[in-house]
Amino acid sequence: MLPETPIRPMTRQLTDRPYNHRQLLWKYIDYQYHATGGHGIHSPYLYRLYREVICGRQTTAALEEALAYRARLRCDTSEIRCVTSCETDSGSSENCVRRISDLVRKESCKVKTGKLLFRLVSHLQAVNVLELGTNLGVGTRFLAAGMQGGQLFTIEKSRAFLDVAHRDSDLPHGGNRPEISWVQERFGEVLPEVLAGIPSLDFVYFDGHHRYLPTLEYFGLCLEKANNRSVFAFDDIHWSAGMEKAWKEIAGHPRVSLSVDLFRTGLVFFSKELSRQHMVLRF
Repeated sequence: MLPETPIRPMTRQLTDRPYNHRQLLWKYIDYQYHATGGHGIHSPYLYRLYREVICGRQTTAALEEALAYRARLRCDTSEIRCVTSCETDSGSSENCVRRISDLVRKESCKVKTGKLLFRLVSHLQAVNVLELGTNLGVGTRFLAAGMQGGQLFTIEKSRAFLDVAHRDSDLPHGGNRPEISWVQERFGEVLPEVLAGIPSLDFVYFDGHHRYLPTLEYFGLCLEKANNRSVFAFDDIHWSAGMEKAWKEIAGHPRVSLSVDLFRTGLVFFSKELSRQHMVLRF
Protein backbone atom coordinates (compact mmCIF):
# COMPACT_ATOMS: atom_id res chain seq x y z
CA MET A 1 0.00 0.00 0.00
CA LEU A 2 1.41 3.40 -0.99
CA PRO A 3 1.15 6.40 1.37
CA GLU A 4 -1.51 9.02 0.71
CA THR A 5 -0.47 11.52 -1.95
CA PRO A 6 2.95 9.95 -2.59
CA ILE A 7 5.87 12.34 -2.79
CA ARG A 8 6.98 12.89 -6.38
CA PRO A 9 10.78 12.98 -6.69
CA MET A 10 12.25 15.80 -8.74
CA THR A 11 13.17 15.00 -12.29
CA ARG A 12 16.18 17.30 -12.40
CA GLN A 13 19.50 16.27 -10.89
CA LEU A 14 19.90 17.41 -7.31
CA THR A 15 23.25 17.39 -5.54
CA ASP A 16 23.64 15.22 -2.47
CA ARG A 17 27.17 16.45 -1.87
CA PRO A 18 27.51 17.60 1.78
CA TYR A 19 27.81 21.33 2.37
CA ASN A 20 31.29 22.54 3.25
CA HIS A 21 32.05 24.27 6.55
CA ARG A 22 31.46 27.77 5.19
CA GLN A 23 28.12 26.80 3.68
CA LEU A 24 27.03 25.12 6.92
CA LEU A 25 28.01 28.23 8.87
CA TRP A 26 25.75 30.38 6.69
CA LYS A 27 22.96 27.83 7.06
CA TYR A 28 23.32 27.98 10.84
CA ILE A 29 23.32 31.78 10.87
CA ASP A 30 20.12 31.74 8.80
CA TYR A 31 18.60 29.18 11.18
CA GLN A 32 19.41 31.31 14.23
CA TYR A 33 17.91 34.36 12.55
CA HIS A 34 14.59 32.62 11.90
CA ALA A 35 14.44 30.39 15.00
CA THR A 36 12.18 31.27 17.88
CA GLY A 37 12.14 30.26 21.53
CA GLY A 38 9.21 29.52 23.80
CA HIS A 39 7.81 33.06 23.51
CA GLY A 40 7.05 32.55 19.81
CA ILE A 41 5.05 29.34 20.27
CA HIS A 42 1.26 29.71 20.38
CA SER A 43 0.22 26.05 20.48
CA PRO A 44 -0.14 24.87 24.11
CA TYR A 45 0.92 21.35 23.15
CA LEU A 46 4.04 22.49 21.31
CA TYR A 47 4.92 24.98 24.07
CA ARG A 48 4.89 22.22 26.70
CA LEU A 49 6.78 19.88 24.39
CA TYR A 50 9.42 22.53 23.76
CA ARG A 51 9.88 23.46 27.42
CA GLU A 52 9.61 20.01 28.99
CA VAL A 53 10.96 17.68 26.30
CA ILE A 54 13.00 19.44 23.61
CA CYS A 55 14.71 21.70 26.15
CA GLY A 56 14.12 19.42 29.14
CA ARG A 57 16.71 18.25 31.65
CA GLN A 58 15.31 14.82 32.50
CA THR A 59 17.86 12.21 33.48
CA THR A 60 17.83 8.58 34.57
CA ALA A 61 20.34 5.86 35.38
CA ALA A 62 19.77 4.44 31.89
CA LEU A 63 20.65 7.80 30.31
CA GLU A 64 23.83 8.00 32.35
CA GLU A 65 24.80 4.53 31.08
CA ALA A 66 24.23 5.66 27.48
CA LEU A 67 26.45 8.69 28.09
CA ALA A 68 29.11 6.47 29.67
CA TYR A 69 29.03 4.13 26.66
CA ARG A 70 29.64 7.05 24.30
CA ALA A 71 32.46 8.34 26.52
CA ARG A 72 34.16 4.92 26.47
CA LEU A 73 34.07 4.78 22.69
CA ARG A 74 35.26 8.38 22.49
CA CYS A 75 38.47 7.26 24.23
CA ASP A 76 38.85 4.00 22.28
CA THR A 77 41.79 4.35 19.91
CA SER A 78 41.54 0.82 18.53
CA GLU A 79 40.99 0.51 14.80
CA ILE A 80 38.37 -1.37 12.84
CA ARG A 81 38.47 -2.37 9.21
CA CYS A 82 35.25 -1.72 7.45
CA VAL A 83 33.83 -1.55 3.96
CA THR A 84 32.23 1.74 3.07
CA SER A 85 30.11 2.40 0.03
CA CYS A 86 29.72 5.68 -1.73
CA GLU A 87 26.11 4.62 -2.38
CA THR A 88 26.29 5.21 -6.12
CA ASP A 89 24.20 3.33 -8.63
CA SER A 90 27.23 1.14 -9.32
CA GLY A 91 27.48 0.25 -5.63
CA SER A 92 31.25 0.78 -5.64
CA SER A 93 32.91 0.19 -2.28
CA GLU A 94 36.31 0.59 -0.69
CA ASN A 95 38.10 -0.78 2.35
CA CYS A 96 39.17 1.59 5.07
CA VAL A 97 40.63 1.49 8.56
CA ARG A 98 39.12 3.88 11.10
CA ARG A 99 39.77 4.63 14.75
CA ILE A 100 36.69 4.13 16.89
CA SER A 101 37.35 7.42 18.69
CA ASP A 102 37.39 9.27 15.35
CA LEU A 103 34.16 7.61 14.25
CA VAL A 104 32.44 8.70 17.46
CA ARG A 105 33.70 12.26 17.10
CA LYS A 106 32.80 12.64 13.43
CA GLU A 107 29.88 10.32 12.71
CA SER A 108 28.14 9.04 15.83
CA CYS A 109 25.16 10.57 17.58
CA LYS A 110 26.09 13.79 19.42
CA VAL A 111 25.38 14.08 23.15
CA LYS A 112 22.84 16.87 22.66
CA THR A 113 21.00 14.89 19.99
CA GLY A 114 21.14 11.70 22.06
CA LYS A 115 19.57 13.38 25.07
CA LEU A 116 16.83 14.75 22.81
CA LEU A 117 16.10 11.25 21.48
CA PHE A 118 15.97 9.90 25.02
CA ARG A 119 13.49 12.58 26.14
CA LEU A 120 11.28 12.20 23.07
CA VAL A 121 11.03 8.41 23.33
CA SER A 122 10.40 8.66 27.08
CA HIS A 123 7.71 11.32 26.59
CA LEU A 124 5.94 9.25 23.94
CA GLN A 125 6.20 6.07 26.04
CA ALA A 126 7.22 4.45 22.78
CA VAL A 127 6.80 0.70 22.46
CA ASN A 128 7.99 0.12 18.89
CA VAL A 129 11.03 2.15 17.85
CA LEU A 130 13.04 1.96 14.61
CA GLU A 131 16.53 3.35 13.97
CA LEU A 132 17.94 3.57 10.45
CA GLY A 133 21.70 3.77 10.90
CA THR A 134 23.08 2.00 13.98
CA ASN A 135 26.65 3.17 13.39
CA LEU A 136 28.48 2.26 16.63
CA GLY A 137 25.30 1.97 18.67
CA VAL A 138 25.48 5.34 20.43
CA GLY A 139 22.09 6.55 19.23
CA THR A 140 20.73 3.06 19.89
CA ARG A 141 21.72 3.35 23.57
CA PHE A 142 20.02 6.75 23.92
CA LEU A 143 16.82 5.43 22.34
CA ALA A 144 16.83 2.33 24.53
CA ALA A 145 17.42 4.46 27.63
CA GLY A 146 14.11 6.24 27.07
CA MET A 147 12.09 3.04 26.64
CA GLN A 148 10.31 1.02 29.28
CA GLY A 149 10.21 -2.37 27.63
CA GLY A 150 8.98 -2.70 24.06
CA GLN A 151 11.10 -3.42 21.02
CA LEU A 152 13.84 -1.44 19.32
CA PHE A 153 14.81 -2.33 15.74
CA THR A 154 18.09 -0.91 14.46
CA ILE A 155 19.53 -1.38 10.96
CA GLU A 156 23.16 -0.94 9.88
CA LYS A 157 24.81 -1.98 6.60
CA SER A 158 28.38 -2.19 8.03
CA ARG A 159 29.18 -5.45 9.82
CA ALA A 160 32.24 -3.88 11.50
CA PHE A 161 30.13 -1.06 12.96
CA LEU A 162 27.44 -3.45 14.10
CA ASP A 163 29.99 -5.72 15.79
CA VAL A 164 31.15 -2.78 17.91
CA ALA A 165 27.59 -1.68 18.68
CA HIS A 166 26.53 -5.17 19.66
CA ARG A 167 29.56 -6.34 21.63
CA ASP A 168 28.48 -5.01 25.04
CA SER A 169 24.78 -4.64 24.38
CA ASP A 170 24.05 -6.75 27.47
CA LEU A 171 24.99 -3.92 29.82
CA PRO A 172 22.11 -3.42 32.29
CA HIS A 173 19.79 -0.46 31.90
CA GLY A 174 17.65 1.24 34.51
CA GLY A 175 13.99 0.19 34.47
CA ASN A 176 12.67 -2.31 31.95
CA ARG A 177 15.13 -2.82 29.11
CA PRO A 178 13.68 -3.06 25.58
CA GLU A 179 14.40 -5.99 23.35
CA ILE A 180 16.88 -4.88 20.67
CA SER A 181 16.86 -6.42 17.20
CA TRP A 182 20.17 -5.80 15.39
CA VAL A 183 19.85 -6.02 11.60
CA GLN A 184 22.85 -5.97 9.25
CA GLU A 185 21.79 -5.05 5.72
CA ARG A 186 21.27 -2.10 3.40
CA PHE A 187 18.17 -0.13 4.36
CA GLY A 188 16.41 -0.44 1.03
CA GLU A 189 16.87 -4.20 0.90
CA VAL A 190 15.65 -5.07 4.39
CA LEU A 191 13.34 -2.25 5.52
CA PRO A 192 10.14 -3.68 3.97
CA GLU A 193 10.81 -7.01 5.68
CA VAL A 194 11.47 -5.36 9.06
CA LEU A 195 8.37 -3.20 8.81
CA ALA A 196 6.23 -6.23 7.95
CA GLY A 197 6.85 -7.53 11.48
CA ILE A 198 5.97 -4.27 13.24
CA PRO A 199 2.27 -3.51 13.82
CA SER A 200 2.80 0.24 14.31
CA LEU A 201 5.73 2.63 14.71
CA ASP A 202 5.80 4.98 17.68
CA PHE A 203 9.16 6.58 16.89
CA VAL A 204 11.59 6.43 13.97
CA TYR A 205 15.09 7.90 13.89
CA PHE A 206 16.48 8.36 10.37
CA ASP A 207 20.25 8.60 10.75
CA GLY A 208 21.88 7.12 7.68
CA HIS A 209 22.09 7.38 3.90
CA HIS A 210 21.70 11.16 3.81
CA ARG A 211 20.48 11.46 0.24
CA TYR A 212 17.35 12.95 -1.29
CA LEU A 213 15.67 9.98 -3.00
CA PRO A 214 16.50 7.29 -0.39
CA THR A 215 15.29 9.55 2.43
CA LEU A 216 11.94 10.00 0.70
CA GLU A 217 11.76 6.28 -0.01
CA TYR A 218 12.37 5.28 3.61
CA PHE A 219 9.94 7.93 4.84
CA GLY A 220 7.24 6.60 2.51
CA LEU A 221 7.73 3.04 3.73
CA CYS A 222 7.67 4.01 7.41
CA LEU A 223 4.67 6.29 6.88
CA GLU A 224 2.50 3.24 6.28
CA LYS A 225 3.16 2.19 9.90
CA ALA A 226 2.70 5.63 11.49
CA ASN A 227 -0.05 6.12 14.06
CA ASN A 228 -1.68 9.26 15.44
CA ARG A 229 1.00 9.64 18.15
CA SER A 230 4.02 8.75 16.01
CA VAL A 231 7.05 11.02 15.77
CA PHE A 232 9.72 10.72 13.08
CA ALA A 233 13.13 12.32 13.69
CA PHE A 234 15.51 13.09 10.80
CA ASP A 235 19.20 13.70 11.41
CA ASP A 236 21.23 16.22 9.39
CA ILE A 237 18.33 17.90 7.58
CA HIS A 238 20.71 20.68 6.47
CA TRP A 239 23.47 18.24 5.43
CA SER A 240 23.12 19.05 1.72
CA ALA A 241 20.78 20.60 -0.82
CA GLY A 242 19.30 17.16 -1.35
CA MET A 243 18.56 16.63 2.36
CA GLU A 244 17.05 20.12 2.65
CA LYS A 245 14.78 19.37 -0.30
CA ALA A 246 13.78 16.02 1.19
CA TRP A 247 13.04 17.66 4.54
CA LYS A 248 10.90 20.34 2.89
CA GLU A 249 8.83 17.75 1.04
CA ILE A 250 8.43 15.55 4.11
CA ALA A 251 7.38 18.51 6.26
CA GLY A 252 4.80 19.42 3.61
CA HIS A 253 3.30 15.93 3.31
CA PRO A 254 -0.51 15.90 3.84
CA ARG A 255 -0.26 13.45 6.74
CA VAL A 256 2.24 15.60 8.65
CA SER A 257 0.42 17.92 11.05
CA LEU A 258 3.46 19.53 12.69
CA SER A 259 7.09 19.83 11.64
CA VAL A 260 9.89 21.23 13.79
CA ASP A 261 13.29 22.34 12.50
CA LEU A 262 15.98 22.18 15.22
CA PHE A 263 18.74 22.70 12.62
CA ARG A 264 20.59 19.41 13.06
CA THR A 265 17.40 17.43 13.66
CA GLY A 266 13.95 17.67 12.10
CA LEU A 267 10.83 16.31 13.81
CA VAL A 268 7.48 15.49 12.21
CA PHE A 269 4.23 14.70 14.02
CA PHE A 270 1.08 13.06 12.71
CA SER A 271 -1.52 13.86 15.37
CA LYS A 272 -4.85 14.87 13.86
CA GLU A 273 -5.53 17.02 16.91
CA LEU A 274 -2.69 19.40 16.04
CA SER A 275 -3.11 22.44 13.81
CA ARG A 276 -0.96 22.16 10.71
CA GLN A 277 2.19 24.29 11.09
CA HIS A 278 5.94 24.38 10.55
CA MET A 279 8.17 25.76 13.30
CA VAL A 280 11.85 26.64 13.45
CA LEU A 281 12.80 26.40 17.13
CA ARG A 282 15.99 27.38 18.86
CA PHE A 283 17.81 24.35 20.28
